[in-house]
Amino acid sequence: SILPFNHSSLFFHSQYHLFLIIIQSRFHHFLHIHPSMRLLFLLSSLFVLSSSFAIPLERFIDSKGRILFLFKHALTWNEANEFCDSLLPGSKLASLRDETEAIDIALHINNQNPHYNWGGTLNYFIGAQWNNEKSEWINPDGTRIPHPRPPCDNAVMQVEVRWQKGRLLHMCNAHIRPMYFICSETKS
Repeated sequence: SILPFNHSSLFFHSQYHLFLIIIQSRFHHFLHIHPSMRLLFLLSSLFVLSSSFAIPLERFIDSKGRILFLFKHALTWNEANEFCDSLLPGSKLASLRDETEAIDIALHINNQNPHYNWGGTLNYFIGAQWNNEKSEWINPDGTRIPHPRPPCDNAVMQVEVRWQKGRLLHMCNAHIRPMYFICSETKS
């Protein structure tokens, strides 16, 4: 399916701007080539456009049978949240229940990327947010996540993937630090 354009997202804005520049340039060239070459030109243009907008994505079914989408394009938490929301009806940043689900995801990521950076980390945003009023972590589907209080208000949750293990971590500066993210369909 085609992903809708979201004007408030920097990612889509930059992709949309790039798209307009490519279209304008290609249209100008199209008008100035011989009519017999236009079909070949259109086909090559489609290839250029499709390769320019490929979004790195892994589809993963977790141990509970949920379909998770792991995106390898860095966005801030708010941008990732908006992106997941626009992806499919009912789609949100992923709701995880505990550390075992983070470990499950980390094992999948490590199996798919065995040589990404030995000793390094990969981080993915998930949907849990710190609720100051209730003093607890709340997932997009309304469930709670048992995890210690963060040192800041308005914190969000991430999955940190290290070589052969994973864990849940809070993040205080999610509005300025982009990272990969995980979407899932939220069941009501």
